[in-house]
This record gives sequence, C-alpha cells and structure tokens, in this order.
Amino acid sequence: MRAPPGHQPQGPWGAVVAGIGERLRRAYEGRFWARRVGGLVIESCSGMLADQLGLDGFRVDVQAGEDLFGSPFHVTDAAVLSVGAAVAAVAAFDERRTGVARTPSLDGRHAAAAFHSERLLRLASEQAPELWDPIAGNYAAADGWIRLHTNLAPHRDAALAALEVEADRAAVAAAVAGWSVDELEGAVVDAGGVAARMRTRSQYLAHPQAAAVRSRPLVDTTTQPRSAPPRPLGPGTALDGVRVLDLSRVIAGPVAGRFLASFGAEVIRVDAPLDDGRLIEIEMGFGKRRTSIDLRGRDDRRQFERLVAGADVLLDGFRPGVLTNLGYSDDRLHELCPSLIIGHLSAYSDRGPWADRRGFDSVVQVATGLAHACGFDPVTGPGKLPAQALDHASGYLMAAGLIGALRHQLHEGHPASVAVSLARTAEWLADLGLQDRAERDLPREDITDLLDTWQDTTWGTLEHLRPPGRIGNRPATWTTPPTPRTDQPATWTE
Repeated sequence: MRAPPGHQPQGPWGAVVAGIGERLRRAYEGRFWARRVGGLVIESCSGMLADQLGLDGFRVDVQAGEDLFGSPFHVTDAAVLSVGAAVAAVAAFDERRTGVARTPSLDGRHAAAAFHSERLLRLASEQAPELWDPIAGNYAAADGWIRLHTNLAPHRDAALAALEVEADRAAVAAAVAGWSVDELEGAVVDAGGVAARMRTRSQYLAHPQAAAVRSRPLVDTTTQPRSAPPRPLGPGTALDGVRVLDLSRVIAGPVAGRFLASFGAEVIRVDAPLDDGRLIEIEMGFGKRRTSIDLRGRDDRRQFERLVAGADVLLDGFRPGVLTNLGYSDDRLHELCPSLIIGHLSAYSDRGPWADRRGFDSVVQVATGLAHACGFDPVTGPGKLPAQALDHASGYLMAAGLIGALRHQLHEGHPASVAVSLARTAEWLADLGLQDRAERDLPREDITDLLDTWQDTTWGTLEHLRPPGRIGNRPATWTTPPTPRTDQPATWTE
C-alpha cells in the first residue's frame, strides 16, 4: 500500500500527528509511512531505513495508542517503528512471492508490549525465576559508576576474578569502591567479562567508538555481486518454508528468529553449551525447534554444516570475528550454502575500539549515555530505559533486514549479509529526541487482552504475549510452544 504523495494529516489529531512527523523528519528525512485508524497518515521512519529495507513509500496501518512507556526517550515510537518495519517487510516479501498485495497492520499497544515480552511471561506451575543475577547491576567506583553484567556464569566469574572477591553483592560493592572506574572497566573486559563505565551522552559522543558506530547504517546490508538464486520455497504465503538457523543468544537475536517464525519460517535454534537463563530461553523459544551444538567438536561441526547447507538464513549472535575464528567466515558459510543470507548481530558493531567487546542491552545503555539521560541518582546511579528497548528494536530491525535481503534475492538472485548492533540502535533511539516524561514501566493490566496461554508444555501452562502484527487477514502466530534443550540432532523439514 502506498501513501498518497504530499498527504497532510487532517482532523482533530492532525496537529499532534504532524508534530510527530516533523520531529522524525528532522532526524531522518522520513519516507516510511504508517497510517493511524481514522485515515491519518504520518511519516514515521527514516528515508535511510526505508531505502535499506526496500520499503520506500510502503504504508503500515497502525492502530493508534497512547505512549505506554514513561521515558525521556521515545521508546513507544521506537517499538512501533521497528516492529512496523518488520511487519511491512513481511508484506513486501509476500507480495514479491505471491503477486498479491496484502496490507500490513499493527496495533501500537501490541508493538510496545512486545518490548516487554520477557517480563510478561508467566509459568503457572511455578514462580518465574529472576531475570537478573544477584551480582548484576550498577556500582559506585572511586571516581564514577560502572555496570557489571553477570547473568552468564563466565561473565560473573570474570568480574569476580578481576575484583578478587566472592559472589556476594556487598563484597563486590566494597571492592568496586576502591577502583578507578576506567581501570575496573578495562580489568573486567580483559578478564572476559562484561562491564561499562557510566558515560553521559556528551562523553560518549566524544569517544571514537561513537563515531565508528554512527558511521554505519542502522540496518547495514551488503549484497554480494555474485549470483546465487534462493532455494525454491514451494507454495505458501509470507515466510512459509523459509529455513532459519538461529545462532543467537539472550534477547536481540532470538527476537528476530522468533518474529520470522511467527510468519511461517522454520527456525532451528542452535544452543551453545551455556544457557541464557531459563526464563529467557522459554520466552524466546516460541515457534522454534532446538538442538545443541558445540562448534569445537568434530561431530557437532558436521551436524552444523549439514544444517547450514540446507538453510536460507543464518543468524549470528556471536561477537564480531568469533564465528570466523571457529572456521566459519562468511566466505566459508557461502561455500556450504551459496545462497545463504547471513545476519550479524553485535553489541558495538564490527568497527571501532570496542568492536570485540561483549555487551548486552543494559550495559550498552550505560556505555552510550542513555542510562545517564534517563536520570542519575547519586545513591543508586544511572537510570534505565523502561524496557530492554535496544535488544527488542535491534531484533525487529534485524528481522526486517533479513526479510528485505530475501526479497531482493527473489528478484535479483544475489545473497547478502545484514549487520545490526545495539549501539547503533541506541543512536537511532537517541536521535528520535527527548521528551519530558518520568520513567514508567508498562503495567500488565494495560495489555491483558494481548496475552494468550499455551497448555501442556514442559513447564505446564504458559501465559505469554501473542506475537505482534498481521498482513491482510493473516496474523502473526506461533505454531509450536517453547521446548527444552535437547542433544538430539535436528534436520530440516522436507
């Protein structure tokens, strides 16, 4: 669906919608369209992003909703834009595949709620486990604040080794207080851990990493010059039959794979030896099958290579260079599957002095100055976004980029790679501007109509958020519940 040229919003909402459009135009020269119920059309995404995704002029019907998140940053807008881009990409791919135009549509509340999906999951059989390790959090050092991310055991061990303390929060706090914040950040990172000193926005923007990140497109797609037509998909609509090998972890990458599954893709998640935490693995497992592979083992590498050879998309959530060091560069992956679309998702991109750093949403918020801008308290330290917004937005943007690459491949016959980073998404969110709103989480009671239940899973009954978006009369839906880890090898459906 195309927006009418030069359309201006009319009616009582016109000034509000025009104001939103003007703010986004100043930041992005917007051309990605969204239409609110009642016929109001607004510009709602960057021309840069629309061009990258091949969605210039496409329109998404968006059911209007209030700004559900309280934050100095426009988190609700970011949710609608990123989820909307992914839904529009599905519609555009479907039109290219079937020749039929189906209007993409999205409930704005649903898009916002999707940024809280891991917090909305409920296990009827037991109390949900904590999302955060007891050691994880913000700490006051001798000359500033630092955030330690310790949800994964090796990262917790690295932080404790650098501090030379036991796993006790009070002991960690006392030890951190004796360090210079820069020295401690370096020590934890050098030990293989995850940490970031608190920076203001101006401090971060003066750092060479900021320039490196901002030099890259939000969704960075590189099309290969060689021809490699895609594997025939057979009958179906949307993403039916598309095979996705998901090597990503925690939230951002798994969100992308889960979204692809919600429109029909066959997704196999490859579990590494370490887990992401039970609650996260359950929430990010809808619509996917699982298999465990250790790429350091010969038999596991053979299994992995068989899966790559039959895949259409590979989603890489390792730090830049890690998969290459394991023997699977993009060139090697294309030897195994010449038509493969490859997605690389990282914390700080593959450029700049932090390119090889480990990172997660909360840490990137602190490193880039977003957390400080959310409010600094001298007792508790930097604030935070009201959701893991960098993770979720990056996941939906990655999904949109991968689908766009598949669509281009259907038409032109060339494979591509797509890169998205949390740090670049942070800059996109910051560029949407600031607003005068106090932090507020999304109340569960505001979105109970968007929840669903899945009976008789391994964990009993699960209450969860339904996937957002639809094209035409086809809503996003998952056909299978989450499943536990398994050592059984997986094969593609023939």
